[in-house]
Amino acid sequence: MNDGRDLNLERAAEKEASEAPEAAYETERKRLLLTYLGFAAKSKKAVFGTELTLKEICRVKRAKKSEIVAVLSSDASERTKKQVTDKCTFHNVFLVSGMATGAEISLAVGKKSGIASLAVTDRGLCAAIKKLCEKNNKPPAGD
Repeated sequence: MNDGRDLNLERAAEKEASEAPEAAYETERKRLLLTYLGFAAKSKKAVFGTELTLKEICRVKRAKKSEIVAVLSSDASERTKKQVTDKCTFHNVFLVSGMATGAEISLAVGKKSGIASLAVTDRGLCAAIKKLCEKNNKPPAGD
């Protein structure tokens, strides 16, 4: 009679164990994204703030010379989310949305206040961020 209850406990344990690697994977992706954003800030290849992000998207796409990736924090206002999303859709810009909060992003790039959006303009960092954010891509092991 306890077999049914034991089976349910085993299923719950298996489900919990299968969700744990997914959570670790998401945490690793977030850590790598924040590291890349820190590299971009240190090398002066990033612009911060909604207005500067929108202007940079237009400038870079009008010049048709380099890549750009826009990053939107998870706690950005609805207006900011709409503005940045619409601009990225119109100009066909890769958008990373909701992977980190504004406080986490500001800490990673060395700013004091929360950051709602930013744009990365370095070609190599853009490629690395795009690769990291692909759904089926696993982060590098051992880093």
